[in-house]
Amino acid sequence: MPRNKNRQTHQKHTVLAKADHGTFGRNELAIAGTTCPAVQKLAAQLSKSLSQKYRIGYVDAEHSNETNSDQDRAKTYTDTDLVHIRTESAQKFNCRKGLDNYQARSMFNEADLILLNGNHFDAQNQLTVIDQRKPVAPERLTNTKIMVLQEGVTHVPDYVKQNIKEIDRIPVFKIEETGKIVSRIDQLLEAATPSLKGLVLAGGKSTRMHTDKTRLDYHGKQQRLYLYELMEDYCNEVFLSCRKDQKKGIPGNYNIITDSFLEMGPLGGLLSAFRAYPNSAFLAVACDLPLLSPQTLQALVENRNPSKIATAFQKNESRFPEPLITIWEPKSYQVLLTFLGMGYSCPRKALINADIQLLDPPDPRELMNANNPRQYEQALAQLAHTS
Repeated sequence: MPRNKNRQTHQKHTVLAKADHGTFGRNELAIAGTTCPAVQKLAAQLSKSLSQKYRIGYVDAEHSNETNSDQDRAKTYTDTDLVHIRTESAQKFNCRKGLDNYQARSMFNEADLILLNGNHFDAQNQLTVIDQRKPVAPERLTNTKIMVLQEGVTHVPDYVKQNIKEIDRIPVFKIEETGKIVSRIDQLLEAATPSLKGLVLAGGKSTRMHTDKTRLDYHGKQQRLYLYELMEDYCNEVFLSCRKDQKKGIPGNYNIITDSFLEMGPLGGLLSAFRAYPNSAFLAVACDLPLLSPQTLQALVENRNPSKIATAFQKNESRFPEPLITIWEPKSYQVLLTFLGMGYSCPRKALINADIQLLDPPDPRELMNANNPRQYEQALAQLAHTS
């Protein structure tokens, strides 16, 4: 039977936006072009400095037949294929079974940078060492971001220059210039900081308020639209997070992300946003914060720590993080999904049990929630008093 040309192509699985990952994580740097002991020594030196600001992962292969004569060298284990080192807390673990790509990405989700032994693993980017003991093969000169001259090497060989695009833009350092190498890596990580999008959480059912609290007027317009416009000064792009049935009441010039994780409250809105944009961070703000000012938003953005799962304010009375005026980094997507898989739908619980940046709010009164008619009247009175 001939095929109907007008029929849509069958799609077996939903097409999802994917995070920009390498084999192990979002930011990878393989150290290649020198011996394994030299790779390990340099990785240990870089980790020591970089871990003061970032979470560093390290991946290496088994070296059970080699002599560990350098005390600075990262130790490996005879019964493991991969070693993960969190330098700042000196925690190590060994894996007794092989890891597939999905397990590896999960393991290194919170790492800001993963250093790899380039003699055994490929990576998104490469730090190429020029070492006479182990000349780098031309085919390994891919995505080089930094060039390092080993002791005794005075220049970059011609064959290396010929096989690297835009060689003039790649900085070259001596092996002993650890500080300069660290500074360059820091620049690369700063440039890779995820963009910040705004998310107005407006998908609640407002059962306690007895009316749609996202439409309440505190500042001359609907609260959801007021927050949207307020956040435009601090985010690259802003979205209203809402249920599908709420879309008709929203003007067409406002970006919308409809809930695809249903009946989960604010967590559903966050997960729906990350599902659409897994490479972005989200400044999420709930519509029940009528006293929120530009000064508080600015303080949150200025003190953002992309190395953490999230940056949040703490409430004075409880000292717990306030999840609904929080910057959620892309790495929090997996954390939130993990909590969901364990049966938890509370974003605050995820923050309490994760590595976050916790801030004191400039004015704690601005974290007041208005979820019922009495609180609504209190918020109006407070705004009238301060205007």
